[in-house]
Amino acid sequence: MLVQQDLIIKIFIGDVVLTTQTEVDDFGKNNYEKIEGNVFIAPTTGSQSRVIKHFKNLFEF
Repeated sequence: MLVQQDLIIKIFIGDVVLTTQTEVDDFGKNNYEKIEGNVFIAPTTGSQSRVIKHFKNLFEF
């Protein structure tokens, strides 16, 4: 028996500006696999750094 499964890819279309870690986390939790647009992640101040682990599902941007 051959079973065909449809492949559904989560795509974000548009531009997004993320200025806080909370915004980065919230956007990343959508698990987009492709982004058709621009993503700007604002730099941090001081010695902090942004954690972007939620973007690991991206395979094309």
